[in-house]
Amino acid sequence: MPPAIHGPLIIGYGASAFLLGIFSLQVARYYRKYRKSDPASLKIVVLFVMLLELVHGSMACALMYFCFVTYFGDPAGLVYTKRLFSFNGLVSVLISSTVQIYSAYRLYKIAGSATLPVICASTSALRVVFYFSLAVFQEEPFPEDQSPQWRVVMGMVGALSVATDTLTAIALTIEFWRRRLLQPQLGDVELTLDLGPYQRRNTAILLRRGYSVTDQLILLCISSNILTCALTIIVFLLFMLEGQTNLAWFPISYIATRLYSISFICLVMQGRTLKQRVSEPESSDAELSIRSPNQPPRNVAVVSSRLRESLARITDGDSISAPTNAQAEHQT
Repeated sequence: MPPAIHGPLIIGYGASAFLLGIFSLQVARYYRKYRKSDPASLKIVVLFVMLLELVHGSMACALMYFCFVTYFGDPAGLVYTKRLFSFNGLVSVLISSTVQIYSAYRLYKIAGSATLPVICASTSALRVVFYFSLAVFQEEPFPEDQSPQWRVVMGMVGALSVATDTLTAIALTIEFWRRRLLQPQLGDVELTLDLGPYQRRNTAILLRRGYSVTDQLILLCISSNILTCALTIIVFLLFMLEGQTNLAWFPISYIATRLYSISFICLVMQGRTLKQRVSEPESSDAELSIRSPNQPPRNVAVVSSRLRESLARITDGDSISAPTNAQAEHQT
């Protein structure tokens, strides 16, 4: 095996194995906390990503064994591992595409428009088709074996990944910000409802909590997409500039794959946490229980209901049920 390949393989597989352990712990935590409350479709997606990660990690272990034990010191034996390298890359593209398609679906549920989500999902699916064509036609990833077709298609795969991440991040951020602007303002509430000093103070607390939920979603969306997008750009540039001389792009591509999965499960779990903060009674109506004697308690329920409606579907596409006026009046 060429010595120039040893370092990238060890770094890439070592870092990806560590990140796979983090992702596995997050998935176990997710199923322990939300296996009963979450819809079956989301649990299937999480399970599918986990299975792909296990397949990807198993292939990586097999490749490490072949390269450093079975065929160590035998460059001719490396021929038997090249197909496994190609299909390992195919699984990597499947993982990132699954996460991107989920993000596109989440954008559709939040925005209500299918145009941009369909474009994002289509470009992500096209990545799988392109890379699958490479694996079928036995194109090889190693510098000495790269054909012009391999380099062109791999460049398209990287460019489509960056475009999909960028479009999704921008669209989600714009939609979250638009919903933040549409949330009730304290001044509007005071004009609509006759609030006393106690109600005004506690209504301000409730509204700030709503802004906090939206702000955290915006930051999480931007940070996760920027990280994966930046790594994909680095891989793309290293491959196009030095891909024919070394495998410097290889370990970063493995790390990027794991970060796609980790950002996916973090988005899911953070969405659930923020959803609980909004939907649980003690996080909304309880703060408004202190009121002046002259103010009707129905006003408190209206404020809470309006805020819940403004945050509906913003966490993960699932609606947050808002109580009706009659139910809220009964609670107060």
